[in-house]
Amino acid sequence: MRIGSKLHFLSAALFLLVCASTPALAEPVLYYGGEVFTARSDVPDAAWFVVDKGRFIDVGTGEGVPAKWSSLTQRFDLDGRFVLPGFVDAHLHFIDGGLSLLQTDLGDVRDAEGLAEALRLARQQPINGWTVARNLDLQPLGGRLPDHQSMGPLTGERPAYIALKSGHHVYLNRAGLESLGIDGETPDPEGGVILRDGDGYPTGVMVDTAAWNAQRKLYAKLPPQLIAQAILTAQQRALSYGITAIGDNTFYPDHAAQYERLSAAGRFVMRAALRSYGKVRDTRFLMRQTGVDFFGNRDSRLTYFGDKYFMDESLSVSTYDEGRKPDIVPGGRAEHTEDVVRDLLLFAGRYGTAFHVQGREGARRIVNARLAVQDRRKSAYPDVMDHCGSCGGDLPRQIREAGLTVTLLPGQLHELPQLTEAYGSEIMQNVLQFRQLFDAGVTPALTSDWPFGAPPSSEGGARDFHRLGLAPISGIAVSVFGKGPEGVTIPGAEERTITLAQALASYTTNGAAAIGRANELGRIATGYHADFVVLPASPFGQGPARLYDLEVDMTYVGGRKVYDRGVPTVGIGRFEPAAAAADFSSTPIGWTPSPIIGYDPVPGLILGAALFVYPYRADGLLGNVQLMVAPMQGARLLATTELAWLRVLPNVDLRLSSRFENWQGRYYGTGIGASAEDPLETDPMDVETTAGLSFHVGDHLQLYSGVVHGVLYDETAGEIAVVGGSTEGPIEGHRTGVRMQLGHDTREGMFSPRFGGLRTLWAEWWPVQGGQVLHRGKAGVELSQFVPLYKPDVVLAIRGLGGVSLGEPAYSTNYRLGGIMLLRGYLGNRFRGHHNAAATGELRFPIWSFVSGAAYGETGMVWLDDQDDPENELAYVGGAGLRFGLPPDFLIKLRFDVGFGRDQWGIFFNFNEAF
Repeated sequence: MRIGSKLHFLSAALFLLVCASTPALAEPVLYYGGEVFTARSDVPDAAWFVVDKGRFIDVGTGEGVPAKWSSLTQRFDLDGRFVLPGFVDAHLHFIDGGLSLLQTDLGDVRDAEGLAEALRLARQQPINGWTVARNLDLQPLGGRLPDHQSMGPLTGERPAYIALKSGHHVYLNRAGLESLGIDGETPDPEGGVILRDGDGYPTGVMVDTAAWNAQRKLYAKLPPQLIAQAILTAQQRALSYGITAIGDNTFYPDHAAQYERLSAAGRFVMRAALRSYGKVRDTRFLMRQTGVDFFGNRDSRLTYFGDKYFMDESLSVSTYDEGRKPDIVPGGRAEHTEDVVRDLLLFAGRYGTAFHVQGREGARRIVNARLAVQDRRKSAYPDVMDHCGSCGGDLPRQIREAGLTVTLLPGQLHELPQLTEAYGSEIMQNVLQFRQLFDAGVTPALTSDWPFGAPPSSEGGARDFHRLGLAPISGIAVSVFGKGPEGVTIPGAEERTITLAQALASYTTNGAAAIGRANELGRIATGYHADFVVLPASPFGQGPARLYDLEVDMTYVGGRKVYDRGVPTVGIGRFEPAAAAADFSSTPIGWTPSPIIGYDPVPGLILGAALFVYPYRADGLLGNVQLMVAPMQGARLLATTELAWLRVLPNVDLRLSSRFENWQGRYYGTGIGASAEDPLETDPMDVETTAGLSFHVGDHLQLYSGVVHGVLYDETAGEIAVVGGSTEGPIEGHRTGVRMQLGHDTREGMFSPRFGGLRTLWAEWWPVQGGQVLHRGKAGVELSQFVPLYKPDVVLAIRGLGGVSLGEPAYSTNYRLGGIMLLRGYLGNRFRGHHNAAATGELRFPIWSFVSGAAYGETGMVWLDDQDDPENELAYVGGAGLRFGLPPDFLIKLRFDVGFGRDQWGIFFNFNEAF
């Protein structure tokens, strides 16, 4: 066959392959004959719409259909049914709700007998050796908080975790406390309380941060498959209620990773904006690129919203003792000052910030802080006051002026009588004032906080705990009528009610705005995602009982039917969550590959690749592997590996590293006065491995202990010995040492921190150097601090370090300055000595998107035991550089620095900041 024929054949084959792999283009779908609430006005205002490629492309009124759509073959007769945008629940705990559906749920338990039976069943179905139950109301305990006397006999000897309905309290039995290492000596965490008896021993009730710390430890042991099953189970329930988008208080990066995996596999079809837990370092960095692939493409289903903080406590449970104190107020004590809130808002950058706030003082602080930084908040996501339980009186106007978004919990209206009894009618004048917020133009979003805080199920009807707590129809009913499911008026609720149009907007347009997606969700309008709900009848004109029981007929996401009440096998209900979750049983990890194209003055052009891996939770694999080649030196190699297995034992990490290098180098001599003229060209092969354990002592303190072994051979060892003399000690041979290190770390995170600091004390002992028994001790200190000059991203980074040595020196263990990490204007190995000291000041600033810059100045010195160099005591450098964040999550940065010393300059390449 001739070459031309071959080309024609290959072209034809390629054409057929492309045609075979390309799905036929689906034509638009016309929906007509309905009563459509588009959320563009207060009443139903359309009768038909057209969907194409997952979006609304036309919406209209009237019985007829425009001629341009009359020829469509894909048509759906709504047959007079009511259509509205997909409901958006802007604040819930989706995975907790899914776990409640899978595990023992106490939401509908009303008496002691029912509680005993429910916990008996929970003991028979342990979760990783724990008895787990959720949503305990205080009614079965006579209105009292649980303790070991009331709960111990019901939970048995196995560790037990019981989450209270408020979401702010959990109970741990004695075995549970022991398992988590909590006793009478355990201090209260910041922002939390461990309740104690008269002898100081924990009663088992953990409040706020103490409760969430216990939850994190329990969740860290849950298998990934169970998390995936919880998401899919919660999704089935939510879609049956017409919810198509959520603002999920996910908090945990590994849970966000499961969302991504399920979405990529087509199992998770809803849209979710995920929040991280602000108190835990690194959660925002590990989650902020949720839904973004390696090339920067965004998943239309998943976005990262920002951090979540807790300003105060629960509205429903606001005291820790059995009695009611006369001075208690809704929400209790406000935790964060205005200055702290202002900083949290600024450091959020382009993301949103959410605050749980049920008290009036906390709400005022948030408003005042937001007003102070309003001109500097250019986020694509809103700043949200979640629940805003006490935002009546003069606060609604101030909230609007501050540009804050508000979410409200209509389910709390069911508790008005109990709240009034607890706080008094005067205080309640500012509590749950929904109408006042709407009248002030705040446009709040109604949300569920599911599964927390839902009212117990009512008598009769499809009104179980989860339906009353999650279904938007239930929230709409109580906020519009101020009545319970049986039509009985809730005292005090009628003066707080809103209109049906306002309630519908709260779960659609307002909800979409509250998760930062107002321009694409929450309306039936041209260009918006085709997420919509079909009801059998209009909610307008319905009484409360009928509205509570109104079912969803069909739910669509992106024009795809994902729920059909009449045909259970249609949509997402076609698979079972347990079976579907089986494909997601592995622990998710994050990873970033990167090509390496760089330059260093000594080896010249550098080519290679790197792979960075990191866990999404406190245990797992963290580290990197890098391989670099210097083509101008005959393809010589530099290969490094740094790995850490986090939490191989409780609070213990295993750390391993290795390094192989045979790049040619330069040797200038010893002391700070070494000349840059005519350096000696070295030809080394250096291999080093380390292994050690890192012990976590508290939240910020770590103790490391490890062993180092290496070997160095150099073709020019004899020449180095001549130039360096006895000050260098032995040049070649094996070396073995041990290292101890104590670090106190308050940095915002390990990647480009903007505040906090790292303080390190270290000591080394080398019994073998240069293949000989030569003892040497070394010790030093390194201090770094990060000061935000103009919050959030203009940062002054300061570093100071020093080290000394005693005993016999050796070439491999002597100090050195110069190169990519310290004194960046000088080349590597420029200054060598027995002792050293150095300091760095670096100004870091944003430039554009994932590009940032830095300007720096450094000074340092080395000195020898028996040699002074008074004329050149310090070396100085200055320079600047660029940093480029690497996809998919931009945690890892490529760093290019240009530095200038007194007699040298260089261009340096590396990953991440110099410190």
